[in-house]
Amino acid sequence: MAVQVTTVDLATDAGTEITAQPAKLLGLHMTTASATAAWMVKDGTSTRITMPAVVAVNTNINCYGAFFNNLKIIPSATTTGVVVVFWENV
Repeated sequence: MAVQVTTVDLATDAGTEITAQPAKLLGLHMTTASATAAWMVKDGTSTRITMPAVVAVNTNINCYGAFFNNLKIIPSATTTGVVVVFWENV
């Protein structure tokens, strides 16, 4: 499968469904630092990863192909920043 890349603006998105299909989360990259509130990576309604309120620009998080049935990025109401999500359909 080909690697997919999705950019999520945490400041403007109430929540972004990356894919509703089974997928592997390969990694996250902050292109703009996050600030003010934590944000979550969810599998459907279950929080799998909670990111801290502050994540520096150019931070790379390797997710080692973690399996998700329904991959979502959910910011808190005041979260800012931009994250690039690297994932692959299963």
